[in-house]
Amino acid sequence: MNKIKYIRYSIWLLAVFAAAFSFWGYFKTGVLSDTFGDAYTAVNSGLVEKLTNDLQFIDANRYRPVLFITLKSIVSFSSLLGIAYDNFIIYKTVNLLLYLILAFLSGYFVLKITGDLIKSVLTEIFILLYPNNLHNLFWSAAYFEILCAVFCILTLLLAVKFIMCRRLRFLVYSNTFFVLALLTKETAVPLPFICAVIVFLFYGRTVFAGKKIILISQTAILTLYFFAKTLLSRGIPVISGEYFGNDFFGVSVQVIFKAFISLIIPFDYSVIRFSIKEFNPGVTAYIIIISIISVYYIYSFIKNGKISKLFLIVAVLLLSVSPYIYAGYIRPQLILIPFTFTLISLMSFLDSKEILLKYSVLLVLILWIPSGYGVLDSWKTAHSKGKERLESLLKTDLPPGKKYLIIGNPSRLQQSFMYDNIMFPYNYFKYHSYVLKDTISDAIRTAALDKNSLDAVIDVRQPVDNEFELTCTGKTQFFYLDGNEKLIKEENGLKSKLFEADYLEFNDLGKPVKIKLKLLSDSLICYIFRGSNIEKMK
Repeated sequence: MNKIKYIRYSIWLLAVFAAAFSFWGYFKTGVLSDTFGDAYTAVNSGLVEKLTNDLQFIDANRYRPVLFITLKSIVSFSSLLGIAYDNFIIYKTVNLLLYLILAFLSGYFVLKITGDLIKSVLTEIFILLYPNNLHNLFWSAAYFEILCAVFCILTLLLAVKFIMCRRLRFLVYSNTFFVLALLTKETAVPLPFICAVIVFLFYGRTVFAGKKIILISQTAILTLYFFAKTLLSRGIPVISGEYFGNDFFGVSVQVIFKAFISLIIPFDYSVIRFSIKEFNPGVTAYIIIISIISVYYIYSFIKNGKISKLFLIVAVLLLSVSPYIYAGYIRPQLILIPFTFTLISLMSFLDSKEILLKYSVLLVLILWIPSGYGVLDSWKTAHSKGKERLESLLKTDLPPGKKYLIIGNPSRLQQSFMYDNIMFPYNYFKYHSYVLKDTISDAIRTAALDKNSLDAVIDVRQPVDNEFELTCTGKTQFFYLDGNEKLIKEENGLKSKLFEADYLEFNDLGKPVKIKLKLLSDSLICYIFRGSNIEKMK
């Protein structure tokens, strides 16, 4: 009976969610950022190249054949339907459908484990509305993040089905989805251990000991995956030196801390720091409220003798963020999979009759819906502002065969990506296809935490020939240099054969706001965005 009710409630809930976000302009957020680079690679590579990871512009350590196979299918399907090159409705529809499926499956898993309809629906609502999760809905390139999450939940769901029914085919199905998850994104690597902890958490030591075949089979698959990836990556995958440098422990602690923040506070890290510094009442109130709730539940677990379960839930969180510890970085929107696994683990042990849990929906309505709408508005702004600048660049006469450096192209508004790495979207919109005919670098970019700062004009001074001092004038505007972050940090800037960009000043958040640009080649032609207008600098 609860299963039927859950499906009915889910249909209503998901339909309302899709309708509301469509009405608010979800389909107007367009396609931004690295979707164009990934799509170029997907379209201009064959199946063998995708399977062997022999791909242009792609890090050899990132083995994601499912991403490029599905992305090429999306491009081909859109073309087959005769949809205009600047209409990305298929891309947006795929993100939306996957997001709804993830929420439904997560709630269904909680229903399968607990039989509690209230907690199942709450799980759906929390996944749908948590603002950090919503970034994956609007960021078209993140569809494979959601797809990986769907495969992970199916792996877990079918493993539980195998435990309950004792039919081998469910183990085969579960492992098949595990393979698909691994081939979609590396965040699926800790899944066997997450699955083991969750089985132990839900069913206890006896069932866990009797079903070790799940862990054994998944570990065997993982071993084969690492062996294949080592061969295809042309070397043994190691911890990313780009982010760690010589401080593995320090960076790991930072990643774990940021992951915990992203799990409970739905704002960009810099926005949180800036809001605390400026004493923003909304953000401050949210932090206080969520801190009280977190402390209450921790106290409740300890008081009721469930501290061992609390440790297991923390283990699920740490395991699910371990790929980001390995990579050496995390962003708020990357919390989707850890959020889903942690929420499932937590909801399965909360009492739906508890007063505080009953008011959770009200808390979501008060805090998350306005924040979620803010995320949508941020992406709409990022799209419109990015489009303005791209159109200005497309109208600029850039003769072929020259070397161009575009300065001040905004890369993001908070966590909303724009047309950074502009070479790919520039070529796409100029030639109406995923081709690369013109080479353009926008290695010296800007970012901002508010709309007004995004449009702020960069101050330019030229003390000597071929040398410029560039200063951000927006309150929360700062520079972002594209390149190896470890080298940029060590060298206090970006070095190349054509130019050097050195940091001169930083703001209170540690972001660079003034740089010295030295041009090393007379053949390099420079343009700069001043607001939405583009001007030739040299």
